[in-house]
Amino acid sequence: MSRLSRTLRLQLINSPVGDEVGERVYPVRLPQGATIPAVVYQRISTDPVRSHSGNSGLATVRFQLSCWAETYDEASTIAEKIRTALHGKRDLGPASAVVNDLEGFEEDLGLWYRYVDVQLRGDDG
Repeated sequence: MSRLSRTLRLQLINSPVGDEVGERVYPVRLPQGATIPAVVYQRISTDPVRSHSGNSGLATVRFQLSCWAETYDEASTIAEKIRTALHGKRDLGPASAVVNDLEGFEEDLGLWYRYVDVQLRGDDG
């Protein structure tokens, strides 16, 4: 797990998001039989930051956070808490921003979701 992934997970657990989902913040996929509500994070893209002297060791990384819940309102509440916890926060690195938001219902699981895309910039070592 990369440094930014660990930082993101800890930031969510230790914010008001954690009040909703506890430590149920999972990488890549929702485990079978997981307690709901939960959040799943997935790296969508990585753009290395280059300087005149070469690779800077920094990267701009986009993550998609999937908020899974039994009701639409619960999924929306978690998504808003993610937005508050992450947008413009400097403790996640020099830049963090919420850049996209999508909602829906997953028929096969019988669960509501909100996808929140965030972009973080920092040391991804």
